[in-house]
Amino acid sequence: MMINFHKSKSIYIKMVSVFCTFSFAFFLIYSSATALWNPKELFLSYLKNNYPWGKIEISDFFINGKVPEETPENISLDKGPPGKTIFKMEFGNGSVVTGTANVKVFEEVVFSKKSLKKGHYLKKEDLYKKTIETIRIPTGAVNNIDNVVGKTLTRSIIANIPITDNMLASAPILKRGHKVNLIVESSSFIITTLGELKENAYVGDTVKVVNTASKKVISGLLVDESTVKVEF
Repeated sequence: MMINFHKSKSIYIKMVSVFCTFSFAFFLIYSSATALWNPKELFLSYLKNNYPWGKIEISDFFINGKVPEETPENISLDKGPPGKTIFKMEFGNGSVVTGTANVKVFEEVVFSKKSLKKGHYLKKEDLYKKTIETIRIPTGAVNNIDNVVGKTLTRSIIANIPITDNMLASAPILKRGHKVNLIVESSSFIITTLGELKENAYVGDTVKVVNTASKKVISGLLVDESTVKVEF
């Protein structure tokens, strides 16, 4: 039996050509039916641009029906966020697509580093910031450490809990001329003497103090109502 290899090669080339043409046509049809944009990413961008939360996470994202190729002209919410969120996307051709998503939102909150007693004057080293889900943030939680430093605790607290407004009281202002213990400290010595504030100040402020013995003016940290600490 004789096989015409030239004829077989020609048939093979034609088959490949037909297959490639069909595949390309299918690709065009598939592409035309598929959105050229990502609905989930667009919805996440919408949330970030319209809500003040520091961090947003989306899961269980679902779209009802076919999504057009063009991006929506408007996105609106029927429920949420946070939690289960129902949204609507409106397109220029008049079509409307609805969807659902589970939205988690997070914010930074000030926490206590350690257990602290009632009346303690709060300093930066007592505090840290942590990002947590908003549904776990208590009412009145503070998100700025600077708003806490220098205030006193109205009750004793344990470590690693959010600081809230009702835990805090404004420290009393100490007037110019207020008597303090002036502690001058270095790696090799500690000197304690008496001093007077040169200015009104709150606990936690850096203040100018007059050494009552030498009359020299020194700057230091007002660590509590009766102590100014100076480090060399």
